[in-house]
Parts: sequence; structure tokens; C-alpha cells
Amino acid sequence: MTPENKTGRPALAFLLGFAVGAAAGAAAATLLTPQPGTDTRELLGKRASQTAEVLGRQFQEIRQMASDLAGDVREDLAEWAERTRERLSANLQRDHRGLENLSQN
Repeated sequence: MTPENKTGRPALAFLLGFAVGAAAGAAAATLLTPQPGTDTRELLGKRASQTAEVLGRQFQEIRQMASDLAGDVREDLAEWAERTRERLSANLQRDHRGLENLSQN
């Protein structure tokens, strides 16, 4: 696993925390600011759209990180399987030679 992947989980937690914090902060600021109801609703709509855009981008980043991580895991497993096959083959050949030596004696 590469160093970038080891930081994937903290990065994911940060992105999710950032999104939740941004949404909560925007909602609190909008609701606590004195202004007419129509202005508040309009501002809430705009902020909801902005938050949806940010969350959409963050979701895509998280999705890409997960895809990259899955690819790395597949590569690591394929390498492990190949090394295991090579060791198993070498051990079988060694054991076969040992059996042949025993049968010749």
C-alpha cells in the first residue's frame, strides 16, 4: 500500500467533517442573521445549492479515493498471490526431488 493510501481514511474523515461543519455553519449564520423571511428563504436556497455543489465535489473525491484504494488492494493481492504461487511451486519441486532421492536410495 502506498503512503497516499494510508492517509485516505483521515482525509475522508476530514472531508466529511468539513462538509458537515460548513453546512451547520451556513445554516446557523443564515438563521441567526436578522432579515426578512423572503430574503432568508432566498439565502437558504442559495446556500443549499452551494452546499450541494461542495458535497458533490467532495463525494467525487471520496469516490475516487475509494476506487484508487480498491485498485491498490487488488494489485497488492495479485502480487501476494503470485509470490505465494512461486513459493508453493518451489516447495513442491523441492519435495518432489526429495522423494525421488529417497526412492533411488
